Amino acid sequence: MYSRRILGVFYISYCILQLTTAAETSAQMQPPRFSMQPSSLNSIVREGTTKILQCSAVGIPQPIYRWLKNGVPLGEFSSELFYKIHNTQRQDAGAYQCIAKNDVGAIFSEKNNIVVAYMGVFENNIEQEVTVESGKAAILNFPHIESEPPPSVIWQDENGENGVLRYDQKYAITDKHQLVILCASKEDVRSYRARAINTQLGKVENSPYIKLNVYGDDNKEIAPEIIIKPQDTKIIKGQEYRNIFCIANARPLHELETLWFKDGILIDLAGITYDLNDQWNRTLSLISANLTHTGQYTCQARLKTGGFATVTASATVTVYEKPTMLSNLKSETYGEFGSTIVLECNVEGIPLPSITWYKDAKKIASVGAGAGEADNSDVDDGAGRYRVEVDRSLIISDLKMEDMGIYQCIASNEAGESSIYTWLKIKTRNSIRTPRSHMKLIRMRTSDKKTKSFRFDTGSKENHLMYFCTL
Repeated sequence: MYSRRILGVFYISYCILQLTTAAETSAQMQPPRFSMQPSSLNSIVREGTTKILQCSAVGIPQPIYRWLKNGVPLGEFSSELFYKIHNTQRQDAGAYQCIAKNDVGAIFSEKNNIVVAYMGVFENNIEQEVTVESGKAAILNFPHIESEPPPSVIWQDENGENGVLRYDQKYAITDKHQLVILCASKEDVRSYRARAINTQLGKVENSPYIKLNVYGDDNKEIAPEIIIKPQDTKIIKGQEYRNIFCIANARPLHELETLWFKDGILIDLAGITYDLNDQWNRTLSLISANLTHTGQYTCQARLKTGGFATVTASATVTVYEKPTMLSNLKSETYGEFGSTIVLECNVEGIPLPSITWYKDAKKIASVGAGAGEADNSDVDDGAGRYRVEVDRSLIISDLKMEDMGIYQCIASNEAGESSIYTWLKIKTRNSIRTPRSHMKLIRMRTSDKKTKSFRFDTGSKENHLMYFCTL
């Protein structure tokens, strides 16, 4: 209220009112949107060091954050952007993510899988012995040692140069770090050991020695036999490489050859990217995996000179594909009070992803392989108004004002996760668009200062409001 005396008798009074509609308040709010999420880069952390995770989102009001590990909250919501893991221990390994929340709603960030690097020691220090018939293959198992990530392994013998086994057709290493000595003879009788190296820590541990004993005739011919067969393998699309092993034995060993086939076609003609890691074709590397790598792989071992039957072994390779959303949700979705709305979550992937719908980071329901029989909801939807269909869409019936919030669909399979979300707003049937705000100036002349009432337009032709000013 402002007053000004004019000619000593009258007052000119001004009553300035600013009217802000509810629609304007809603329009000013913005849901959380991540500008920085926990990064999967540098997710390997050395034991005893500090790991810092960061989560940052924009929105109006400014979002606050809560951190989760394997889905379990690590504290309350706060404005802190960082989560610090001090003196990292093995039990700190897991999947970390954050929730960003403001007055509009809440959403989940992506996950960051933290791996804590450590290495123990070989617990059994007693020398072992392995005995094998001459001409057969001797398999020396890699002694157990705790290590994360799994160690690189080099096998040594007591006579080798610098302790390292020479590069020879006689020696092969499996994916389990076993040493396979092919066509064993009395010349191979000695002790062997494994050297384990954790490349993240730069730590090296030597296993106890394993002594090999060989008996029998060193000149006896041995029929081809596949000692280490290829195993069924699952690969994630885009994976840099994946090795498949086929280690065969025979005597004479130099006459042994190994061939690879995919779906019955010689590997050279199969139209895939691959490599053979040694000149004896014992390790097939599938490179830059894509869906064409899916199929049955067969290795065939035979003697070039014949005389024995050809032997084969097969394995199935399946390429998995991370969930991909086929369509996106609008950033804002409008629903009419009392009506029914459908939110779609069209997703593809191999295997077919399971999905979970959330409202403001609280679970509604799941569909797919990941959904349990007792699929408990964290959202009280009021007598089953929320329903997730087989096609993975979310149906909300009889919309109410409390249904407003952020709805997020998270799809997951063995290859990864993907998500989409929308801000659901509810409008009434009789809602009328009004100007965002109005500034009204009331001017009059009076000699008293009593309360006066005035009717003035708020911008709607159908509605008027009564306001009071002291003059």
